[in-house]
Amino acid sequence: MAQIERRLRALAQALLWAGVVGVVDVATPGAAIAGGHALLIGIGDYAESGLMSLNGPDNDIALIRSVLKARVGLSDGDIVTLLDAQATHTAVQKAFADLAARVKPDDFVYIHYSGHGSYTDDKTQPGKVDQTWVTYGSRARKLPGLDDHDVLDKEINLWLQPIYKVTPNVVFVSDSCYSATVSRAARAQGARAAPTARAAPADPRTHPLGAQPFAPNAAMPGVRIGAARDWETAVEVDPNDGGACADKKRCDGVFTWYWAQALQRAAPGDRWSDVFNRTYSMVVTRPYVLQRPQQEGHGERSVFGGELSAVKATVSIAAIDSKAGTARLAAGQVSGLTPGSVYRQYAPGRPGGLGDARVELTSVEPMSALGTVRGATLAVGDSVVEETHAYSFKPIRIFVDADKATPVDQAVLAQIVAALRGLKGFEIAAKPADAAWIIHVFRPDLDARPATPASSTLTMPLPPSKSGKPLAAWVQDARGAPLASSLQVSLADPKTGVAALSDGLTRFARAREVANLDAASATRAMNVQLTAYRADPSCRQDCFFRPSDTADRQPYRKFAAGQLADAESMSLKCGDVLSVSLKNVDGDKQSWYVYLLDIGPDGVIRAVFPTRYDNQDAARLTAGETRDLKDQTVLVLNATGIETLKLIATTEPIDVRLFETPLQVVASRSSLNPLESLLAQAMTSRAAVEHKDVTDWRTSQASFDVR
Repeated sequence: MAQIERRLRALAQALLWAGVVGVVDVATPGAAIAGGHALLIGIGDYAESGLMSLNGPDNDIALIRSVLKARVGLSDGDIVTLLDAQATHTAVQKAFADLAARVKPDDFVYIHYSGHGSYTDDKTQPGKVDQTWVTYGSRARKLPGLDDHDVLDKEINLWLQPIYKVTPNVVFVSDSCYSATVSRAARAQGARAAPTARAAPADPRTHPLGAQPFAPNAAMPGVRIGAARDWETAVEVDPNDGGACADKKRCDGVFTWYWAQALQRAAPGDRWSDVFNRTYSMVVTRPYVLQRPQQEGHGERSVFGGELSAVKATVSIAAIDSKAGTARLAAGQVSGLTPGSVYRQYAPGRPGGLGDARVELTSVEPMSALGTVRGATLAVGDSVVEETHAYSFKPIRIFVDADKATPVDQAVLAQIVAALRGLKGFEIAAKPADAAWIIHVFRPDLDARPATPASSTLTMPLPPSKSGKPLAAWVQDARGAPLASSLQVSLADPKTGVAALSDGLTRFARAREVANLDAASATRAMNVQLTAYRADPSCRQDCFFRPSDTADRQPYRKFAAGQLADAESMSLKCGDVLSVSLKNVDGDKQSWYVYLLDIGPDGVIRAVFPTRYDNQDAARLTAGETRDLKDQTVLVLNATGIETLKLIATTEPIDVRLFETPLQVVASRSSLNPLESLLAQAMTSRAAVEHKDVTDWRTSQASFDVR
């Protein structure tokens, strides 16, 4: 125990190297969780394989073991450790099988690997390679059978499946090179080794399991983390000074070092994505460290207990200037950040989940934002969440219209007006002619035929107002056309109704702003091909099935295809399905990160590609690369009205979750009215946004009427 405490205190002292002010105390042991298991694999001795041996894996495993005991409450009996000669190919396979046999429903499972990563040819894969773990004795030609060969990514995938079937609370971490998709078969884009990296050259031999089929689409509900992208090296460093390791006494994988540090700082309520974001910020801001860690899966799960947390996207602090009192955020204009917005410290362990520190944004660049820190200190790797949003367009003007046929409680009207006055992005119009939207407060008789309302400001029929019916507020455009059922709010409980109305208006304002987001670029980077399918039970040949329809129950038939701009002419109907194919056509041979957003008729923003469960580099398309998404994601048009499909391409990765509407305000789309012209108007009245650099992102979009 004394050795563990010394190790943890050494970690705290090394925060000075990480640029963090202050020292982290040794954590008190967490409450033991029921059914916790860990499998830790560290391989540094590669002498038998003729590869460069590593100094850090033993230290990595000791550090992670101590953190799991101190913070998660695991005991020695819960943790299986394989080091060096204990970690042959078949021994690792057996350890996974033994782990699967021990796991009970909803148990917590943690798996960590530190060692060499590599790759091997596999012509059955899209990228023609498999990522691998280089186990002890692999390639030495001394051990029999599989023990002379690396572990393939698709083997790991197979070994994880029986664990996933029992519990979703699985965290898989690989601190090795080429590790972004090492737990599953995936595309690779070339590889390069570095002298002090955890990288081994490719094994030129044919792997005995290379041609064996594995289930590529099996469910993977846990959290999977790789220390580097599929073509990058992961390095180990001396944690005291950040330099190269001189010996085994002072050496750790740079990812594991910061990952352990982030786990030490985790508070009840923290999600795995929060821990990862802190680690990521620490790794990518270190001098001479070029790797980009990757996360995929259900990062919204809580570190303590595995339950799902409320979805609220966080932004990491990338740099601190304590003299100037400023902080730089690791997201910018492309992700929807705006000057004047205020971000608050994310502290889930505190009441309300927020800390005292705030960052008021003073300047926003495409990929980052600078702000003034107020209230308390922040550190690199801290997370912040948006507290107040400053919209990039002129406020939307709204007129509140009370029904004249059935008198309305003036106190309720006063509550609505007060809520609007405090709502960012809106202002109250003095008369209907000056308003873009109208809130009509009345008592709708939904059983009666629509009739012309008593209000002279509305030119289209609404349900008649009838005394005794529950009070409601409906939002219409200037012509009186209803926007969406989510903006037809009951005021039977005025407090709840006004809050729902405010949430709905905020959602539509955010949708309008995202639709306005535009890059003044004259060059095209991405070709977007759309294919439209319609349900056809009679289809027997060349049928299409949605990715979620694994049993092929509902066939669809292709009826239209074209570029993104052609969507408006496809005569799309509710129930149709759109698939997307992307091609990087950049003339300068630039790789791009590509994001596809859907802005629905209800004002809800959803990520079509990549999803919140994909790793960061799933969005990356190299020059000339084509990505057909139909086997992994499609857009189902399940509501009538104006739908907008927006593509954003960037030279640096962004967090697609920052665009998405929080799940708690997403309404069902099964019974929505048409949005009419709201988003179409937004398309033609783009906000004027200053661009400091228009060369590192592109955007295009199409709006179409789903009938």
